[in-house]
This record gives sequence, structure tokens and C-alpha cells, in this order.
Amino acid sequence: MKIQTLILLVAAVSFTACTDKKEKLREQISELQMTENQTGETKAQLAEVQEEFINQYPDDSMAKTYLENIAIFNQLTGNSAKAIDLSNQYFVRFNSADNSELGTMYLNAARAYSDENQTDSAIHYTEKAMKETSVSLADLRFLGEQFAKLIADTTTQHRDRYMMKYAGIVEQTRGLGEAGLEYQRVYLEYPSSEYAPYCMTKHASIYEANGELDKAREIYEKLIEEYPESNFASNAKSMIDNDLLGKSAAEQLKILRAKKGES
Repeated sequence: MKIQTLILLVAAVSFTACTDKKEKLREQISELQMTENQTGETKAQLAEVQEEFINQYPDDSMAKTYLENIAIFNQLTGNSAKAIDLSNQYFVRFNSADNSELGTMYLNAARAYSDENQTDSAIHYTEKAMKETSVSLADLRFLGEQFAKLIADTTTQHRDRYMMKYAGIVEQTRGLGEAGLEYQRVYLEYPSSEYAPYCMTKHASIYEANGELDKAREIYEKLIEEYPESNFASNAKSMIDNDLLGKSAAEQLKILRAKKGES
């Protein structure tokens, strides 16, 4: 009986000590978070205590938030290798569809991978973020920089695909004029690429948007000649045969319906 009582007492003391330590860590974190005019040292202390808390109590409800904080802190302070490790831990544990912070964490991982010159991974996580959340113009420019790194090396595998994607980013961030040149690069450097007909269509549509219909027609005619089996060639033929170049979508629809005898 005395032995059972002793065991229960030890267990109670152990549980109390564990609970006290947990609460002490919570208090430390709270105090550091409430510190006014936080210095770099204060933020480092906060990240250290949050990491200790996660290691001690990985199943606590605050573990997710603390892991987010320290992964971002390490990326911002240049400890990109650790930021990558923490991010990967996060994705294993909290990669659920209802996690509203996934996009932010993907972007953080992308920056860390870029700092480590792992460009493929930086692109991968930025594109994952774009599927999860709205990204900023700065994020799009960052993605464009990653594509530019890859296509600068002419031996990069799937370089034509990266060039096409880069052209799309340029279109969103720097305007149609520069984008047209990037789309042109794809089909001039890789005429056998599966992306060449698409890039020709994009280039032609940019000329259309700028009112340069003769140049647009020239590209469409070249597309029909060089890629006759492509769906893009069929569309190009329709644009020319039905005199749709330079017309708005509504005007094009009206013309096509009239030709079909529809009202």
C-alpha cells in the first residue's frame, strides 16, 4: 500500500513539474512577444524559446504557430539551411487543405531554397504558393528571377518550358512589349518544342493588342505553315479566314455567329 502511494506521489510530482515547465516556457514566450521595440537579440531569444517549446511539446496547440514563426525568423536572418529544415518539418506535420498559412510557408521555403542556390526547389515552392494564395508583385518578380537563373544556362533540362513560364511572368510584371520578345525567344530557339505554337500565338496576340495587325498576321501564317496539326494553327486559321484580327471577343463572336446564320 505504501509503495502504491509512493508511486502515485512521484507521478503527481512529475506531472506538476512538467506542467510548471510548460507554463514557464509559455510565460517566457509571452513576455518576449510583449517586449516593446524588439531588438534582433530579443527576436532570437523568442525563436529559441519557441523552438524549445516545440521540441518539448510537439503536440501542443501552439506548436504550429511557433514553428511558423521560427521558420520565418531563420529565413529572414540568413539561416536558410535551418529555415529549410524547419519548413520541411512544417509541411510534414501541417500540410492540410484547411491550413490558411500554407501559402505563406511555401513562399518562405522558396526564399530559403533560393538563398541556398537550389533554384528548382525555389520555383517549386513558389508555384505551390500560387495555388494556395494570392501572391504579390514582388513574389512574381522573385519567381521570374528564379526562371531567369535557369534559362541563363543553355544546358538546363526543359529550358524551353522555363522560358515559356518566364515569358508569362514578364507579361505580368513588365508589360506586353518585353513579354513578346520572350515568347519569341522560345519558338526561335526551340522550333521543335511542344510550347512553340503556344508561344507564337501569345506573340501574335500581343501584336494584336498593340494594334500591329500585319505583324500578328505574319506570325499566324507562319504558325499555320510550320505547325499545321496544332490546335493553335486551327485557331490562327480561323482568325485570318474570318477577319477576326484586332477585334474584341464580343465582335469576334458576332462575326462567327453571322457566318453560321445565327442571330
